[in-house]
Amino acid sequence: MSALNSRALTVAASLLLVVTTVVGVAGAFTGGHPVLGVILGVAFMGAYAAGIMLGHRAHAGSDDLGQGVSHGRYTIVWMLVLTLIWVGLLAVSDTAIWLALALVIIQVGVLGPAWGSAVAGVTGLIAVGFSISHLPPDHPVGGAILGPLLGIGIALVITWAAVTVITEAASLRKALRELSQARTLLDRAEEERILQRERARMAGEIHDTVSQDLSGVAMLLQVAQTSRDPQEVARLINQSLQATQAALADARRVTKALAPRELSAGRLEVALRNLATEPVLRDLNITFDIDEGVAALSLGQEAALLRVAKSALVNVKEHSGTMAAAVRLKEDPDGVRLEVEDSGRGFDAGMPQEGRGFGIPAMRARMSEVGGALEIRSEAGTLVRATVPISEDGAE
Repeated sequence: MSALNSRALTVAASLLLVVTTVVGVAGAFTGGHPVLGVILGVAFMGAYAAGIMLGHRAHAGSDDLGQGVSHGRYTIVWMLVLTLIWVGLLAVSDTAIWLALALVIIQVGVLGPAWGSAVAGVTGLIAVGFSISHLPPDHPVGGAILGPLLGIGIALVITWAAVTVITEAASLRKALRELSQARTLLDRAEEERILQRERARMAGEIHDTVSQDLSGVAMLLQVAQTSRDPQEVARLINQSLQATQAALADARRVTKALAPRELSAGRLEVALRNLATEPVLRDLNITFDIDEGVAALSLGQEAALLRVAKSALVNVKEHSGTMAAAVRLKEDPDGVRLEVEDSGRGFDAGMPQEGRGFGIPAMRARMSEVGGALEIRSEAGTLVRATVPISEDGAE
């Protein structure tokens, strides 16, 4: 498992590598091989930078550890090249032994604690062998062995700790994503269950009121068709008219019952402001710019705009990386326009990210049902714009 796609560990390893490489190249100057030392130092830095860039480019956009630099043939070749260049630098510079510290961190960070430690052990043996080979005659070898091993051991412990923290943090992020997705699925399932129950209730309500009233109207008109008594026909038509008016009243009552609960307290302007008090949006800092007295819309249009606003605000909270949003409601020649805007990281509206692909189609469907339009622009931040036409019978 790689930890080098962790920005902190990559920066730390890179800084240590630059410093120890400079120290190694400086040693080549004092050892009488300045040109070869510079060439090997530049080659080492270039190989390291190329490996980092290629690895991250191959797995751009992944949050999982191990995806920044994989364990394939490319990684083995990369580690081998870095080690060989380091050995070459050791041959011309005594101080290049310090580069082993940075190399060990890279090996463990890329290959993980198990394989990385094994490869780091080989690096340590090379460092010990180099240190012993450069001892003066009759000099004790204990320091030449303990020095490199102690330094590499400390580097291993620090890197292990960093890799463990990074791995656990990645696992926690993954668990939180899965928990959020599971909660979303449960919420959708509960909404669907409530919707099905409400559909059944409304079907019964319509059957017991509007449907029966209209059935009675049909029967009265059929009798009136066959009657030859003008007074009887007039009476039947009058009864039919009364039954039709009753059916219309029931239909309006049922339609009003279908309106979102947020609209029961008043107009759309009030309902939009009340979104800030919704439990799911309470932590979001919402600013409102609402024209008072916009043209009256149908109940369906107001409900659609309200649902789009809430869905967009939930998306801001869950996906944008910011906790601030602006809601605007304006009237223009094209109709009534609702905008929800944030300054978050944005996304590709044509390719929904994982966990956020359901809300946008639902918003488009809602606007289509009421003859409106939905526009989404997402670059540096996201703008959701919903527009509905103003109908002459909007108050209905």
